[in-house]
Order: sequence, then structure tokens, then C-alpha cells
Amino acid sequence: MIETIPFGGGTSTASPAYIGARVSIVGRPNVGKSTLFNALAGRRLAIVDAVAGTTRDRLNSVIILNETVIKLTDTGGLFDVNFNSPMLHQGSDDKQLKNAVEKQIKTAVQESDLILFVVDIRSGLTPDDRKIADFLRRQNKPVLLVVNKADTVRFDAGAPEFFALGLGEPLPVSALQKRELDSLTEQISKSISQLKIKPVLVETVKNKPIKLAIVGKRNVGKSTLVNMMAKEERVIVSEIPGTTRDAIDVEFKYKDKSFIAIDTAGLFKKTKLKEAVDFYSRFRTESAVRRAEVVLFLIDARDKISTVDKKIGRFISEQEKPCIIIVNKWDIVAEEMTVAGYRDYINQMLPELKFAPISFISAKTGFNVWKTISLSEELVRQSLTKISTVDLNKILQKIKTKLAPPGRTGRFPKVYYATQSSVGPPRLIIFVNDPLLFTVTYQRFLMNQLRSELPFAEVPFRIELRKKPGDSVRDYSSFPETCRGARRESRARRPAGALKSARPGRDKH
Repeated sequence: MIETIPFGGGTSTASPAYIGARVSIVGRPNVGKSTLFNALAGRRLAIVDAVAGTTRDRLNSVIILNETVIKLTDTGGLFDVNFNSPMLHQGSDDKQLKNAVEKQIKTAVQESDLILFVVDIRSGLTPDDRKIADFLRRQNKPVLLVVNKADTVRFDAGAPEFFALGLGEPLPVSALQKRELDSLTEQISKSISQLKIKPVLVETVKNKPIKLAIVGKRNVGKSTLVNMMAKEERVIVSEIPGTTRDAIDVEFKYKDKSFIAIDTAGLFKKTKLKEAVDFYSRFRTESAVRRAEVVLFLIDARDKISTVDKKIGRFISEQEKPCIIIVNKWDIVAEEMTVAGYRDYINQMLPELKFAPISFISAKTGFNVWKTISLSEELVRQSLTKISTVDLNKILQKIKTKLAPPGRTGRFPKVYYATQSSVGPPRLIIFVNDPLLFTVTYQRFLMNQLRSELPFAEVPFRIELRKKPGDSVRDYSSFPETCRGARRESRARRPAGALKSARPGRDKH
């Protein structure tokens, strides 16, 4: 039985406290490593596509296998030494990317207790399979040879060919059809039980890591920032736009506090979604924003804020997520621009995120990076702040004294009292006589005043105007119309000639 728990800690029925083994999945491109990873993890974590080389970074998931907690790692495809991978071309940038991928894989193998070497039964034994097998034998690590894509029994006859790799008995499975996965998990459990592994403590729920989604358009330095946080080359960094395709979870600690940085694929206009992988990358980025406590929105200081940046800003605002706007590569332009001037420029171009603090950093040198991490912890604190009803109403009374809501159509809006109903994001309910009597302008004034007075000024929060219970006025709180729209509706319902007769002196004689 396999059970998945959040990487870096969380809750499960077994409430595990220790990781018992580290298992890595390796193999040449397009043999089904990510499909196997998703099948074992029990959820779609890695992007699965028919294009060789889709997975480029290490992906992790913590699973429970027969009461043993395992850290499972998916890797990019191992390429042949002649740079002939279908994913690569002949340029030096491609060679640089290939070397970075191979470095990631070698690191994953060195950190592993058990290796799942995946081959393709339909392609048969290839020269690349032999080269990878030679590499794995030199690592002195236990290896399970997984012969994937054996969707039916008739494919099993081709498995003995892989005995030639000298890595033990081939295990025919189908990750896509989930065929013989139970047999594979039994072999994994058996192999782990034969290893003398010292368990590693997993973060407990009390010290639940803060999830930071790192988003932005392509090539703004997201992976460089993640590697600076992790203090190792955990994610492939390249000048080639679009190097990262999956949403990568990377755990790190700062001042005894745990964080999970979610490095995401760079976003671009929907019209440029040329591959299925790009579609899944966009979907995974949006999902990362939804599950994060704080979003780190990266902007390249050298570039103008683009349409893509604006769309990202609107999406973050719609999700009501605490956000830090990070101006990266500031060290390059610091002599040409001022902090105040650039801050005004951002507020003008990204009005939906005016509440968000702005941090000027250099992910490459580490300038201001750790101050930004501390700021993210402060935003989480603000988002979870609960203010007492007494204190909230004192602030509300102070605002009413500054400017009372103006009357409309002979009626005057009244504010009775307010209360905070929830946190993360904070939600305020203000009880009034009629929500439709409050103009959009006054609601904006109310929001700005509350933001300046409340202890969660730098995070998004909601305000709901609600009719006071027991008030005889019709409840319009669920209506999207403004007061002006409601008047137009009432006029439209008047009987024919009513408007004419209501205006004496305007009739024709």
C-alpha cells in the first residue's frame, strides 16, 4: 500500500516522523520515468509528455510504502555522451543544458539508497541503456531494473533481453496502465529492508514549512533564486528561456524555520503555447500559486513590465495571496534607477498589487535575498492575524468620523458594526442598513483606511457589506449591481408613461 504525504512534512493516517529511504528513478529520455513517478506518488506531480527530455529538474515526493517512509525522486533523462539526445540541437547552449541535467542526475544518484533504472521494453535494449548501466554499476548502489511499457502479458517475453545489463532480474511493468506495480513495490520494500539506513527526521506539523511559489515570466532568475535559498544547485539554471518546466519543490531552512520554495515554469502569452508541455507548465504554475502561503513575483529590473507580468499580477490578486514583488538583477541597474522611482513605476503598472511590498535583490549575489525570506514570514503572520471585534469597531468609528458615507436618492447609508470572520486571507464583515447605498468610491475609501489602520496592511483582505440581521430593508448583498444600476432597473420596471407624467411642464401642447 502506498500513501502520499506532503514533501517536507504534513499529516497522514500513519503520522510518519522519519524518512526511511531515498529512492531515485533514472533512465534515458522518454522511457516513462515521470509516469512511474506519478504512479508511485499517487498524484500527477511530474509533467508527462511524449517529448523526450520533458523532465529537467529533480522532483521529490514523500510516500509511505508498507509503513516505510520514502523520499522518491524523479530525474531528467540521462543523455548519451555524443550529445545526440532528441531533445537537444547542436548549439553550445544545448550542451550547457545537457551538462546541467546530468549533474542533477548524478547528485540524485549519489544521495540515493536505492535506484530504479527504467528501460523501455518496446524499444528494446539500446546503447544508451548499456552506458547508463555501466555508470550505475560504478556507484555501488542497489539497483532495481524496471522494464516499463509492458502494457499486456505479451510484452513480458521481451524482458529477458535486459539480463545483458548485468543488474539482476528485469521487472516488467506498465506505469501508465499500473500493471504489476504491486510486484514492483514489493521488490522496493524488500530491497529497502535489506539496507541498514539511519532514518532522517521529517518536519512535524507544528513546524510546518512555509510554501513560497516563485513565479514570473521566462528567464527572470527564478531558478537562480531557488538555488541561492537551497545553497546548492538544486534547480537547473541556464540562459535558455524555459529551462524549468515542472513546478519544483525545494526545501530549505533559514533561522531554524522551514520553507518550501516552489520553482515554476516561466509564463508567457497563451498564443505562444506551442507544446502540450507548455500548457501543463502553465497549469502547474497556477496550481503552485493556489497552494502557496506567499507568492514571490519576480521581475527583471532590466525589462519593462510586460503584458505577461500584468496577467500574473491579476492572477495573484484574484487568488488573494500574500505577495512580494521581487525586482531581480537590481545590482545591474542600481546606478541608472532609483528605488523610489521604480517603486512608483510598479505601482502604476501593477495596481492590483499595490498592497504588496517590493524587494530589490540580486539572486546571483544573494543581495537582499534573506531579508526577503524574513519578509515572507512576516506576511504569513499578517495573513493569520485576528483582530478583536472591540478594536475593529474602534477603528471603524474613527474612519466614519473622518468621512461619513454620502446619501443617495434621499436615503442615507448607515454603518452599524464590524467583525472579522476568518483569516488567511483576513475577512471582515461590516453590517449596514443597505449595501447598495454605499458607492464604489466610498468602499474604496473604506478599504484604504482600514488597510492603513489594521495590522495586516501588506496582505490582501476581504470586506463584505452585509445587511444587519432583522433590518427590514431588502438584502442586496448578493447582487452584483451598483446603486446606479439598481436605479436603472427600477426605472425600467415603471409603467409606460410614468417618466413623462413625473415631469410636469415637459408634455407637448
